[in-house]
Amino acid sequence: MVKKFRNILIDEKDIVTFLKVVDEIELIQFHTNFHIGRTRWAKAPTAWYASFNVTDKKWYKLLQLLKENGVDLLPETTGY
Repeated sequence: MVKKFRNILIDEKDIVTFLKVVDEIELIQFHTNFHIGRTRWAKAPTAWYASFNVTDKKWYKLLQLLKENGVDLLPETTGY
């Protein structure tokens, strides 16, 4: 099971939905390298980031569930 370091960028309004989806697919486990916070970019003042290691299977499941829940990823998201 190979994990890749991924970054995801979402709007502030979607943070709670994002965290619920992350919990649903059990993306975060004990000792997981997971970071989340505001980007503080002037061009996108409501942008938040999350960075984490994830398998391809869980990454694509995460993207699918975010889409189903109406979460729009910002264009700077990597590996999308």
